[in-house]
Order: sequence, then C-alpha cells, then structure tokens
Amino acid sequence: SSSSHVFHTLHWLDPCDILIINRSSYSKARGKGKKVLAEYSVREMARRFGVSEHTVRYYENEKLLPEVGRDAHGARVFTDEHVNWLNMVLCLRATGMSIGDVRHYIELCEQGDSTLRERYEIMLRQKERAEEELREVQRKFEVLSHKLSLYENLLAEKEREA
Repeated sequence: SSSSHVFHTLHWLDPCDILIINRSSYSKARGKGKKVLAEYSVREMARRFGVSEHTVRYYENEKLLPEVGRDAHGARVFTDEHVNWLNMVLCLRATGMSIGDVRHYIELCEQGDSTLRERYEIMLRQKERAEEELREVQRKFEVLSHKLSLYENLLAEKEREA
C-alpha cells in the first residue's frame, strides 16, 4: 500500500523534534536576499517522498507547509524546511491522523514549548486509535486463520480419500 511505502521513506523526527518551528523563516530569508541552500520543485518533492505532485500541492494549499515561495515563472519553490515539514505531515498522515488534527498539531508546534502537553495528548490519542486498529486487524487475522485451518483440514481429508 502507499502508506507502507511512505513508512519506509520517512524519517520519524518532525520539525518540532528538530526545532524547525518558525514557518516564516523561509520568506524572511528570501526577502532579505539571503541564499537559500536548496530549492526543490513540486516534482522533486513528490519523487523524494513517493507521493503524487497533487498531494504535495494539496498539503501546501491546506496550509500544512510553511509559506512556499514562487520562482519567476510562478512555480512553487520548496526548501529544506519544507522537506522537514512535509516529512512530518506524511508521517502523521501515515498514522491515520486527519488533516484537521495535523493542522492543529502544526499550529501547536508553531506556538512552541507552551503546547508540549497538548501535543503529547494528541500523540497519545493517535496511539490509542492505532492500538484499536491493530486489535481490529488482529481479529481479522484470527478469522482468516480459522477459515484457512478449516480448508486445510478439508483438503487433507480429500487427499486421504483419493
């Protein structure tokens, strides 16, 4: 599945973990004429994370990424900061977190350490949801194992009769 692919390509530190929480730093750097070390197109971002270009644009349009600059032709220009944020968004989405919850989490990250408890609670609730999903998958696995066992017995019985 696409989410399992995402799990293999993502790094599990998010911008909060590595203290990249100032969403306006990119625009400030560009406005002051500072050289931005790396710039990426939508296509490069999509390829880097194994997602569609539409997904990258969607997350930017949903304000899940810091302000994205534009080049002289109006094309989006992403930086290493955007790479970190997109990584975090995809990690959270891969856990099943809703867009709204991801947005709220990002807003809390921007507010700094005063929101650590609330961010912890969000992660705890998400973990609880994942644990319930895991229990549900385990129940499905047990049903399938039982059905396979019945078929194995029936097939073995047919082979003995033959």
